Amino acid sequence: MADMKELRAKEPAALRADLESMQRALFALRVGMANQAAAKTSNLGKLRREIAQVKTVMREKHGAAPAAAAEQAAAPAPAEQQQEKSE
Repeated sequence: MADMKELRAKEPAALRADLESMQRALFALRVGMANQAAAKTSNLGKLRREIAQVKTVMREKHGAAPAAAAEQAAAPAPAEQQQEKSE
């Protein structure tokens, strides 16, 4: 799997596609383990970690845009600051 830098460079649509494929793979692995098929149990933890990393990057990207807009909206315009000082 890609490291965090590579994940952060991906577009949101690509992240969603990766997440969906990982979740399907996790489901298939769990079904295989329930059916006692030969599978490496260590893959379960690795896959869960990768899913968490993708979700983290998606949350960072989703939360970054509204936070930046809120910061700009909260800051007074320079003209307003000058009027306050002159009064």
